[in-house]
Amino acid sequence: MAVLDLTTILADLKTWEPIMNDASHITVPAIRYTHGHTTGAQADSQVERATYAKTRYLADLETILNAAYSTGWRDEPRDGSPYDWLTARADWGPRNGPQWAQHVTALEQVHARWQHACAPASETSDHLCPACGHANLIWHHHERLYRCPACSYAATAEQAANLRRHVIRQSDTGLTRQDASTLFDLTPAALRKHIQRGNLTPNPDGLIHTGQLRNLPRR
Repeated sequence: MAVLDLTTILADLKTWEPIMNDASHITVPAIRYTHGHTTGAQADSQVERATYAKTRYLADLETILNAAYSTGWRDEPRDGSPYDWLTARADWGPRNGPQWAQHVTALEQVHARWQHACAPASETSDHLCPACGHANLIWHHHERLYRCPACSYAATAEQAANLRRHVIRQSDTGLTRQDASTLFDLTPAALRKHIQRGNLTPNPDGLIHTGQLRNLPRR
């Protein structure tokens, strides 16, 4: 993993702070944040996770402010944000003594926690792998690719969607009218006409078999 410079870390933290400030609510970042940095006993429920995330956020914010205070920031309007202040002084910060290295290390740790919440490197999707069908695809943000942990399949979002569409179209299964329209490029009106003409016969559950859809007459 590439080592980030301090200015990049500060820019990321400034971008992510509004998201982390919302961590007192039951949000995806709050759940990610606590899932990666608590034990089950600390965060058994979503409410507990959100509460812990808020506490952890405030501690992280204190870490950021302490780094800014160490370089003369006084939280006055003319000082601007602590992120901008520290960025402007990143080069001469080391001259403040050995404590500066400790502040930088602490900022790196905050960055790692916030990145896990706001911009994780990868996330498990709810899409089953269209190639092997044995595992959910994992989305890798930096590569902009889905990868299957069970086989060698890798694809862009568009490629994965196209293969998923093809697999479903060639399968023997029943589809809702909405899915049938989407997957077989039929407008709702066209689908109704095919049903009225007897080209399609929904089953008792209202599902339309893919075999019937594949055999529709095409103009």
